Amino acid sequence: MVDSHTCSLEIRFKDKRQTTTNVIADVIKHKFSNIKTKYSVADIIRDMKHDHNVEVKYNKAWRSKEKALEIMRGNATESFVELYSYLYMLHTTNVGSVVELQLTGNNCFLYVFVALNSSMKGWNYCLPVVVVDGTFLKSSYGGTLLVAATQDAGGKIFPLAFGVVDSENDMSWEWFFEKFRIAYGRREYMVIVSDRHESIIMSM
Repeated sequence: MVDSHTCSLEIRFKDKRQTTTNVIADVIKHKFSNIKTKYSVADIIRDMKHDHNVEVKYNKAWRSKEKALEIMRGNATESFVELYSYLYMLHTTNVGSVVELQLTGNNCFLYVFVALNSSMKGWNYCLPVVVVDGTFLKSSYGGTLLVAATQDAGGKIFPLAFGVVDSENDMSWEWFFEKFRIAYGRREYMVIVSDRHESIIMSM
């Protein structure tokens, strides 16, 4: 068997038998090298037609995109399994940091909180103003990212802590602020700025 192909892509794709999701994923994977890149299923269908003269149906294009993302960024389920190891190494290599993982009654992920020691040391040299907010996570598991930040002496954003929770609700914000107090304590004239989310108000 001669496994080195010399035929052009046009010939190899002509009868479309080779346009499997794996082949398409390999062709488009470079589009996802930048995490900020937005490359939709419609873009895949258009580019495959324009660049390779191959008609791709929506379902195949969608599955190809999922495989390309997995090639470039890893499998979400497998990455989730590594969470324990990641948090352990994070705490070990950043001695003094506050790293907390909260599980449900049946040992499923619920919350995680991280405040690095370098941020905790720098807090005393920043304005006593803490800005908190949450944003949706667009991933297989969903959830919400909670963030606390301040402003340093140079007027730049200085991250203090972040957490991943199920959603912005009373319990998750209360848990986040509880861990934040453990990590940072209280400062005179400290002010917390938020978007006035009801759960933030309830948990403070």
